[in-house]
Amino acid sequence: MSVWSLPDSSAQVARSQEARCWELRATVSLTHLWQRQGRCEEAWQMLSAIYGWFTEGFDTPDLQEARALLEELSMGEGDDRSCGLQGA
Repeated sequence: MSVWSLPDSSAQVARSQEARCWELRATVSLTHLWQRQGRCEEAWQMLSAIYGWFTEGFDTPDLQEARALLEELSMGEGDDRSCGLQGA
């Protein structure tokens, strides 16, 4: 197993245990990785699906980080797909 597969593996374990908060954390980590790799659309789709599960707790640090990351990824829309990264 490579270090690059750890966030994905963590998300899969959390999903199998129905541990939504842990799955969110692992997915945020994986989203950051994919963002750096230019996989913006995949990252946004995956994180937005998990973020959509939550109906409360939006003032928690985990959900605030997820929301900020989704907004950042959304800024990269269009032909110049910068993934919302500053200076990319």
